[in-house]
Amino acid sequence: MNATEFKVKDALDATGATEALTDREKHLVGLAVTATRGCIACTGGRIEKALEAGIDYETVRAAIDLAAAVNAG
Repeated sequence: MNATEFKVKDALDATGATEALTDREKHLVGLAVTATRGCIACTGGRIEKALEAGIDYETVRAAIDLAAAVNAG
């Protein structure tokens, strides 16, 4: 089975292609999602991509802290 066979892949691609969010917002939302899901590898990758995109470290850290606080309930 190939990942492209799943309809969710199409939905994620369409969501990522939207112009309703800036690239910065997409990075921060993606980071919050991976941090909330608890995937260390994914979160690490998202952190690297956000920093490479020019989002400053303090903003990245604040996004992770906020996601953790929301997730903690």
